[in-house]
Amino acid sequence: AQLRSARDEVASARAWGRGPDDVRLLDRDEARARLDAAGTLGATYTPDCAAVHPARLVRGLARAVERRGGRIHERTRVTALEPGRAVTEHGTVRAGVVVRATEGYTRSLAGLTREVVPVYSLVVATEPLPDATWERIGLRERETFTDHRNLIVYGQRTADGRMVFGGRGAPYHFGSAVRPQFE
Repeated sequence: AQLRSARDEVASARAWGRGPDDVRLLDRDEARARLDAAGTLGATYTPDCAAVHPARLVRGLARAVERRGGRIHERTRVTALEPGRAVTEHGTVRAGVVVRATEGYTRSLAGLTREVVPVYSLVVATEPLPDATWERIGLRERETFTDHRNLIVYGQRTADGRMVFGGRGAPYHFGSAVRPQFE
C-alpha cells in the first residue's frame, strides 16, 4: 500500500508539471542506498525538502521580522482572532495580515473550537550516533523521510548526528481536548 502511495505521489507531481529532477520514484536498491531500512521496496525522492532546526528557524524568522520593523509579542495569550486583529488578555494587536499558525491549539480561540482537529505529533530523538552507525543507516545527505502510510510518519538526521523520528497518530481526544498528560 505504501509503494502504491509513493507511485501516486510521483504521478500527481507529473500531473502538476513536476519532472524527474523535482520528484522521482526510487527502486528498492536506490532507496536503500539513501536509507537502509528493513523491508524497503522503493521510495520517492525530492531534493527540495529541507531538514531544519525548528528553534533556529523561529529565532531567524523573528530577527528578520524585527529588522523590518515588526514587533513580536511573546508570552501574550491570544484569546480571539478577527480580520486584521489578534485580541489578547492585554489589548488588541492590529495588523494588515494576521496569520493563524496555532495548529492544534486553535481550539482554545473563541469561536474556533472545532475549526482544526488537534492531532498530536510525537517525536523522539537519539543521542548523537557514531559515524559507524550512520554508515549502516544512510542519510548521508541528511535526507528527510516518511513511509507513505496513512498516518504521517517522518524522520531525519540532525546536523549533530541524532536520529529524529516522529509521527502523527496519537489518539484523537473527544471534543478536540488538548492536555499535557496526552503528550
